[in-house]
Amino acid sequence: MWKNDNQLTNPIVTDAGWTSPMGVRHQVDEFLLTSSNHVERQVANWQRNQEPLRALFEESIGEIEYRRKQVSSEVGQRLIAFLSYENPWAKSGGILAVANNQVDALIEEGERAIRISPYHKNLATAFDISSLKPEARFTVPFDGREVSAAVYKVSAGTSPVRDWYLIDAPGFFELDGGENRTEPYFDSKEGAVKRDSADSRLLRDSLFASKAVPYVLRALGHRENLIVHANDWQFASVALTVNESLVDDRSSWPSKDRVLDSAAVVLTLHNPYDHFIPPHKLQMITNRVADHHWPPVGDDSRSTILSRMLPLLPDPVCTVSSGFGSELTQSPLQTGYYAPHLQGIFRSQGVVGINNGSFAPKNLQPFSDGALFAAQQGNYDLILQEKLDARLRMIDFISQFNAPGAIGGLQGGNAISIGGDLRQLDNSIPVHFMYGRFDLGQKGPDIMVEAINSIPCGHARFVIVSWLGSSDSVVHAHLEEIEKLTQRRPGEILFLPQKLTQGFDLVLAGSTFSVWPSIYEPFGGLSEPLSHGTPAIARLTGGIGSQLLRQLQSTGTPLIGYHELPNLNRDLTRQVVDLQSAQYPSDRQALPLYQQQVMALAWALVMGGSLYHSFPKLYAAGLAGLAEIPKQLDWFKNVGEYRRIYQLATR
Repeated sequence: MWKNDNQLTNPIVTDAGWTSPMGVRHQVDEFLLTSSNHVERQVANWQRNQEPLRALFEESIGEIEYRRKQVSSEVGQRLIAFLSYENPWAKSGGILAVANNQVDALIEEGERAIRISPYHKNLATAFDISSLKPEARFTVPFDGREVSAAVYKVSAGTSPVRDWYLIDAPGFFELDGGENRTEPYFDSKEGAVKRDSADSRLLRDSLFASKAVPYVLRALGHRENLIVHANDWQFASVALTVNESLVDDRSSWPSKDRVLDSAAVVLTLHNPYDHFIPPHKLQMITNRVADHHWPPVGDDSRSTILSRMLPLLPDPVCTVSSGFGSELTQSPLQTGYYAPHLQGIFRSQGVVGINNGSFAPKNLQPFSDGALFAAQQGNYDLILQEKLDARLRMIDFISQFNAPGAIGGLQGGNAISIGGDLRQLDNSIPVHFMYGRFDLGQKGPDIMVEAINSIPCGHARFVIVSWLGSSDSVVHAHLEEIEKLTQRRPGEILFLPQKLTQGFDLVLAGSTFSVWPSIYEPFGGLSEPLSHGTPAIARLTGGIGSQLLRQLQSTGTPLIGYHELPNLNRDLTRQVVDLQSAQYPSDRQALPLYQQQVMALAWALVMGGSLYHSFPKLYAAGLAGLAEIPKQLDWFKNVGEYRRIYQLATR
């Protein structure tokens, strides 16, 4: 699978710039500090490149253009079909949170919007549809045959009610979810080589899902005034299938006419992941597979899903933060490793960064009005007490927590003497929390482990929740490293290789800092711990960097941002490629850039611990402003900016 990574251009280092209350100096990236990288400014001079669409559809391009422009710009007239490969019963990353919040905001703003996703039937978390009557049954032309399919309407939650339309078809969407049977992108029977190959079951499923979308919409009674809003490569092929549905006859429909009457496609990249697709696999969804149908764009050949589909969009490529939008075309990690094959296409198509809103629950206030008022008057006793109460609730939960597969465990004591009941942990010892996928290319769980190994014993306690999508020799090698570390430093680390299904909010609220050692982060869930009253230690990359630096500048909250200084004696792109190519612990640990990332995080962990136990009033002063930070991330602003993209797509 093609992937993309981190920001290393204009590195934030600790030798120039503004000074924090602790005297630590930082150089601030002006782009990351831009409070509103307005879409209007980004698209003011944007021009559509029609040649890729013309090469594909030839004489039919005029019909496609006409039907695209027939989509109404009136709020309440058009329907926005939001396509997400994840859903409430098939969770992995942040796409589900976007699907929930963005569609809610669209509806609240008067738009008609629905959510469409595959029915991942073999996951342990799958919804049981056996008692449901399908909303519609239909057939999908795929790989030379007619596939019978159905779409079910399933509701998640009650406030607000979130309806999902789940696509079901025999033989599709049957991946078992990998190690923990929860990941919609993995199957335990597929190794990394098969998963990244043209024979990948995920590739086949994604092609079928994209081919099915026009037929789902028609079966539900939606033929016109459609904005099909796809997300990531798994649904990117609707840029082809929706356009085909506007011009190609479908003899199995009684009327023998086109599938859809008017529609346009918008695509958001939450990650730069991509997938190779040769012509014989593309032929599963189209007969337009000749080389002349897919000419190079900006010197980029078109052998992957994204390289084929992005040039077919009638609008710029969108992504989930202004910071990551910049990184896609500037960071050596993206330009040299994850997306070198897309750079010409990005230049031709344009990339627009639209910041997500907050993932935190609305109106969540981690501290009482009395504690906040007292803190504003310079009295921090109440807010420190409430944070301590949250810490004690967390410790009580962890003390009784028994998770199969957990590595290590936490013990009480202090920095000098570690041992005994965790409930006897000295209150001056910080407890840091990291969570996210076990993704060596993005989330950096191994960097966290190595950083812990580099700081003094007893300095802190650590809870790491990093769930496995797959289990191979690389993963096992890293888990062995973690086991060795927990044996060398008993009582300091609790590592859980699966999602925390209970007590998650308790750990969020009770931790001293949340930790984000991400190699790159398109947006990141930083707002979750902030809204629970927990500050962050984070590497300044992508959406995390955008969020954190703005808050450091505007509120003075105790957020610690860091970035390593690259070894300028070697080509930076080469270093990045070496790091991302290295998978096993010993291979990664031998690289200078990896060691720099480890030491930068170790420095930040030590500084965070020092702030907590040596400057409690300074730590407390910042806690009062944490709940306000996620409120600056506005889904209604997000919707307003996407409306500008919808306008471009239909003009």
